[in-house]
This record gives sequence, C-alpha cells and structure tokens, in this order.
Amino acid sequence: MAMGYMYHGHMEYNIAGCTDCHGEDIVEDLEEENMEFEEGLAQLRDLLEAEGIYNSETGLANTGTYTNRVAGAFYNYKFLQGDQSLGLHNYGYAKTLLENSIESLTALAAK
Repeated sequence: MAMGYMYHGHMEYNIAGCTDCHGEDIVEDLEEENMEFEEGLAQLRDLLEAEGIYNSETGLANTGTYTNRVAGAFYNYKFLQGDQSLGLHNYGYAKTLLENSIESLTALAAK
C-alpha cells in the first residue's frame, strides 16, 4: 500500500493515521526518506543487473544459477520494491535490509 498518490503532478501523502504520533512535519520526513530509499533501490537494482540476475526489461530474474548472496539480494530487492511504501511501513528494517544488500553485492563486486 502506498503512503500517498500522485495528484496534478505532485505527491499527496495520506498521513491521517500518522500525525498523532509524528506531528504535522511528517511530510518533510517522508519526502527525504522516500528520496533516500528510491536512490538505494536504484543502486541495488544496478548491482543486481551487473551480477546478471536482474532483467531490466521484465523486472524479473534471469534464469541461471546464482550464489546465495546474489539470490538473497534479489529477493530483498523484490520484497522492498513490492511493498510499495518505500520502506515506510518499517523504515528501520527496510533501510537496514537495503543497506546490507548493497554492501553485500558491493563487497562481492570488489573481489
């Protein structure tokens, strides 16, 4: 479930259930975290494509045999992408999962 929707070219956030705990400034936080998370997803996607598992035309995995590290990072990417909240349902967990996946593939590429 998305945290907002596009309206006349800009994002409108559905924050009715958030402001009691997070206050009215939550929109600024959401925009910053969304941008950060989108950049991380793009970086992970590029790493997966470089490993040969990600098919940019279909958004699916290419058939093949991959290490646990690469297959796990692909699973994490699809999980995070499929959530459609840009990590906001559990930002700490999602951000850590994204960062660990990027770090794992970056270390693999450096070998």
